[in-house]
Amino acid sequence: MNDRIGVVFIHGAGLKGEVWQMTSQYVDAPSLFIDLPMRSGKDEERCKLTFLDYCAEAIRQIEDWPVRRFIIVAHSIGGAIALRLAEDLKDRVAGLIAVSASIPRGGGSFLSSLPLLKRMIFTVLMRLAGTKPPGSAIRSGSCNDLSPAQSDSVVDGYVPEAKRLYFDRTNAPIPAIPKYYIKLMQDQEFTPEIQDRMAANLAANRVIELQAGHLPMLSNPAGLGAILQGLLNQFSRSQGSNT
Repeated sequence: MNDRIGVVFIHGAGLKGEVWQMTSQYVDAPSLFIDLPMRSGKDEERCKLTFLDYCAEAIRQIEDWPVRRFIIVAHSIGGAIALRLAEDLKDRVAGLIAVSASIPRGGGSFLSSLPLLKRMIFTVLMRLAGTKPPGSAIRSGSCNDLSPAQSDSVVDGYVPEAKRLYFDRTNAPIPAIPKYYIKLMQDQEFTPEIQDRMAANLAANRVIELQAGHLPMLSNPAGLGAILQGLLNQFSRSQGSNT
């Protein structure tokens, strides 16, 4: 297996692993773009999946990857999945970088991590419209700093997720590994105030601010990549000093 520290990228709801490709060009490390389950499958089949089904698919892809130790970079709801992976693969996960990511406390669900009012609104909307928000909501919440063409691509390609991805508990503790939180200062989906709460839940070693909306891997891949590379360099130095 490859002895270099790699990076496992986990995307957020509705997206695909390829969303990380531009950012990865600024990161000098073996990279794996996780695709959450059934990106091209039938919606009715995907919507039967559980949270653990999502985690199992991520683990399957990691097990097929010839890199022994890695850092997880997780975005949005991918943070909940990252906590479960860090527990199940604790002998391989060397660190966690959360990018405007959901970090539930006490092994809770994605929804449990949200403020009460946002949780109530989210639950009602999901029951009325399913897990694919209206295009206008995707544009205003996730695409506020994207170009029209990028916004169209996100909306048109949005994949409805299983409800249990949002409602099931992670049953995963906060891992005892180096943890960093990238706070997106223009995020309309996870406001900076919500991100402060998530960073506190993570007990992040450091919080780094980035001037970007909810999808910095599309709006500011160079800026995000530079932060990730800096954290990887810092991690490598700390690992070297401990050997």
